[in-house]
Amino acid sequence: MSLANNAQVLGINLTQVKRVILSHGHYDHTGGLPAVLYPPREVEVNAHPDIFSKKYAELETRAGKQRIFIGIKYSQDYLEGALQARFNLIREFSEIAAGILFSGEVPRETDF
Repeated sequence: MSLANNAQVLGINLTQVKRVILSHGHYDHTGGLPAVLYPPREVEVNAHPDIFSKKYAELETRAGKQRIFIGIKYSQDYLEGALQARFNLIREFSEIAAGILFSGEVPRETDF
């Protein structure tokens, strides 16, 4: 778990975290959530409402194209139930704390 290891090296106590802001729902941005949410306590998680939608990448391999899952690997039910996360799902630009802005949804303008 890179997040937990990096926090330890930097001397950051993850049990002091009260809020997490996620830019998107790929595994490389969400994989450390359990480390931040443990021990279970009410940590607010700000994210886009589609954070839990299924996400895949298509890779070209020797055997041909392969579709792999790249989304969040934890369900909302698990994170809210077992780890007591409180999701604040935001689609629009907003101020989530004094002087801290959440960009909101960024429209996709490409076909890939």
